[in-house]
Amino acid sequence: MHDIKWIRDNPEAFDRALKRRGLAGQAENLISIDGRRRAIIRVSESYKARRNAASEKIRQAKAQNNEAAVQELMAEVAECKTSISTTEREEKEAEQELNKALAE
Repeated sequence: MHDIKWIRDNPEAFDRALKRRGLAGQAENLISIDGRRRAIIRVSESYKARRNAASEKIRQAKAQNNEAAVQELMAEVAECKTSISTTEREEKEAEQELNKALAE
């Protein structure tokens, strides 16, 4: 399997090596898939940070007996959990696509 980091750093060399084997260049496609995967990871991490911040605010709101804020924050946490689940599934799909392309 090829190393995506090396391909990102050396796309021309990778494509030249493929051409020597009589194959079409794939660096641009692989870098595109990897970029999409990395973007999904960033989005997922931002949802996780948002969920963690809301969880901390829930703790503070409970300490102040602010039930309205607790309910609002719990809804935000639930939304984040759903989004995290979706992005993790998308990340897994992109990872599989990348690994398949790298293995070829």
